[in-house]
Amino acid sequence: MNTRYRKSVQATCEEFVEFFKAEVRFGVEQNKYNLHQKFIKRYKDYEHLKQNTFSNWLRIYASINGYKYEARSSSGRKLFTISKKVVVGK
Repeated sequence: MNTRYRKSVQATCEEFVEFFKAEVRFGVEQNKYNLHQKFIKRYKDYEHLKQNTFSNWLRIYASINGYKYEARSSSGRKLFTISKKVVVGK
């Protein structure tokens, strides 16, 4: 098991890591609320997981794995984009 995977599971949970890999699209703006609802519907054991915790997990997972996390609000919706970081000159 690689270090990033282990750190990601420790900081979130194994189900979240699996869900992230299946559902989060790089470079595509997504709605945090909709994704959170999808997660708790798929993983019934997490039906009491707070939206704020889920949002923190998105940010933490991105950080551990070297991705860029950007969040914004628009018309009351909480949106985010995760991008793979591009290292210039390497």
